[in-house]
Amino acid sequence: MAAALFLAAAAVFALSGLRAGAPPAEVAGASLAFAWLFLPYAAFGTRSVPAALRTWLGTAPGRRGVLLLLLLLAGFAAYAWAATRLDPRAISLPLRGAIVILVFELVVAAVAIVRPVSRIGYTFALTRGDWLAAGAAFAIFAVIAIPLGLAMGFLHPGWARLDALEWARRAFALVFLVSLPEELVFRGLLQNGLERLLPSPRGWRALVIGSLIFGASHLHHPPAPNWRYAILATLAGIAYGWVWHRTGKITAAALVHAAVVLVWALALRGG
Repeated sequence: MAAALFLAAAAVFALSGLRAGAPPAEVAGASLAFAWLFLPYAAFGTRSVPAALRTWLGTAPGRRGVLLLLLLLAGFAAYAWAATRLDPRAISLPLRGAIVILVFELVVAAVAIVRPVSRIGYTFALTRGDWLAAGAAFAIFAVIAIPLGLAMGFLHPGWARLDALEWARRAFALVFLVSLPEELVFRGLLQNGLERLLPSPRGWRALVIGSLIFGASHLHHPPAPNWRYAILATLAGIAYGWVWHRTGKITAAALVHAAVVLVWALALRGG
């Protein structure tokens, strides 16, 4: 699955550049830089790469750790060079998006490879049970949150008209620039740590506290303080946190997160 995601992301990037009218040679160069930048994002989510890297780092952790860091930074440097030197139409991922990818990769490298933290769950190897848990959480959240959001005047029905490529671009941004980074922070690190500090049956204390913090992190959205957004985000945090606790995978929680935001963006314009 990781390989398919990598190839799909690279194809969306290249096709976006070509559609924008950039010269094919410059699109190819920008796409190579993007592939270098994005490759660790996908590779770290496989079963074999993190284990191989842990073994590789174990024999010379200092020198090889520095080398791993330099390789991650080099991918970002190549993309930053391409973004500033090549035709702007060939660059479909803004530089700030590349920074998000780099930071995510650095954090995953630290907590899943260099000094592994249990139950981070950054893996694209999802089981049937993971998909079922994600689907159930999304359905229950939708049944509760959509009527509540409409009643509060936060949600406004209205379909966004997007073609297939623009839909794919949106999906890439929602999954890799929003959902997975936020799930790493709020579920893989925060809720995970709270479960260790505040043990309780089924981790309900960590789930509630983590969800309230997640909701509060949305208060700054205009018009601030945006209490309606915070309330719905808290409920969403409960759904995402339950999936993470049940599956032990931030990628499963990110599925629900991405689905919620995608439906919101395409059919229920939040305000």
